[in-house]
Amino acid sequence: MNRKVLSKYDIMTVGEALGTTLEHARLYAGETAGELNMVFHFEHVSLGGKG
Repeated sequence: MNRKVLSKYDIMTVGEALGTTLEHARLYAGETAGELNMVFHFEHVSLGGKG
């Protein structure tokens, strides 16, 4: 998708990567990956509390 569509524009791409490992995130947004500019990992966010 990046190569055929997104790379034609001057934009920054972000992916939400819930459940991904650091190694998998590098496949998407690493220096040589060319897919996304960055990924966000939201597992530290919780909606609701205990009890």
